[in-house]
Amino acid sequence: MSVIGEIKILFLKDLKIEYRNKLEIGILSIFSIATGAIIGFVSRNMMINQMKLVIGMIILTQLFLSVFASWKSFIKELEKGTLYSLLLTPISPASLFFSKLLLSVLLIETMSIISLFFSVFFSGGLIKPSIYIVVGILAMGLYLSAVSSFSSVIGVYVESRGLLVPLVILVLSLPATLYFVSSIENITGLFILVLLSFAYGLVITSLVEMVMVEAN
Repeated sequence: MSVIGEIKILFLKDLKIEYRNKLEIGILSIFSIATGAIIGFVSRNMMINQMKLVIGMIILTQLFLSVFASWKSFIKELEKGTLYSLLLTPISPASLFFSKLLLSVLLIETMSIISLFFSVFFSGGLIKPSIYIVVGILAMGLYLSAVSSFSSVIGVYVESRGLLVPLVILVLSLPATLYFVSSIENITGLFILVLLSFAYGLVITSLVEMVMVEAN
């Protein structure tokens, strides 16, 4: 089977499992809507650059979601006892990584769009994101999804993952976040975020291969 076929099967399997957890989906949706509403209302009374406020708040939302996504990725498979069984199958590390990455991207990007939409709605038209900002938020979501998957794989190797995983996400996300907010319309910065995302992908694939060697 091709790598794309493997990714599709793994992604659809995870998607069906997550779809059954409607309570979690509902809570995350309410969280994103509430965040968007707060951003919209606050922006009406703030004298600072409103778009930077919106971007900063949405990135904070993405950071929270990335921590959540990291626990839904490799760590969840480990706690369920299915990770090593999955690694013993003839599935490539790249397929396993990208299937988890797609699920994280779907979660983080969907909730980010919901937050952005409701922030625009509740601002009464004061918030008007440009196409650069929308693309930038999506690029940041992709980057944080890769960071989330990366930290999730690291969490497989350590016992104190409850502390280490959020710390790894924060350390890897903070420099990119500060740069992104300060130069939101810098197209070069967006390319850097995307390239870093794929760089993390290569590292994660290597880590998964190491786990596969141990499993065998």
